[in-house]
Amino acid sequence: MLDVHPPHRKIDGVKEFLLHILTITVGLFIALSLEGLVESVHHRHLVHQAEAAMRREVADNARDLSRIRTQIDKELKMLDDDRAVLAKIANASAEGQHLSFNMEMGALKDAAWRTAQTSGAFTYMAYEDAQDFSTVYAMQDQFRGAQEQVIKDVMDAAATVESVPDAGQWTPERMATAIDRLAVAKMRLTYLQMLVVAMDRTYRALDKE
Repeated sequence: MLDVHPPHRKIDGVKEFLLHILTITVGLFIALSLEGLVESVHHRHLVHQAEAAMRREVADNARDLSRIRTQIDKELKMLDDDRAVLAKIANASAEGQHLSFNMEMGALKDAAWRTAQTSGAFTYMAYEDAQDFSTVYAMQDQFRGAQEQVIKDVMDAAATVESVPDAGQWTPERMATAIDRLAVAKMRLTYLQMLVVAMDRTYRALDKE
């Protein structure tokens, strides 16, 4: 807040009036310049902190991708094994076999990204940097949504199996439904696998910058 006070005594003459106006103008200019400089330094500091936090977060997520990729490979194998067991059940040869519907998904962090948006730091970033970070975290959101869909598909398949109390009570229609749901879950997982590869490339590109 800038305060401009009236003169303490009567102004005599045009010359003194102009001098007074000049003094006020120069004072306001200096004050506004200093205020702008302080705000600029504050914004740069805010952006620097936000970028550093997001780069650390992205680096952590990049390291987690290797574990997530391994987990997806295991889950793809699990779904293939479950489909093989269902095929044996259909042929009445599933004695000693069991189905496994175990889904374990790795979460990717985005706290630094959300903080940058809440604090306003994102609005002061260079356009290219803001675009790069937006791309990375948009892919993470897409990955999270795909994860949730995979879990739903697997749970749907598990519900079909769970609702049959005895292997001898399987009908062709129910068997086809269970197999179809496992096939959809496998396709979702394959898509998730492709997303992991794309995210890994994006993480590496951001790290090089």
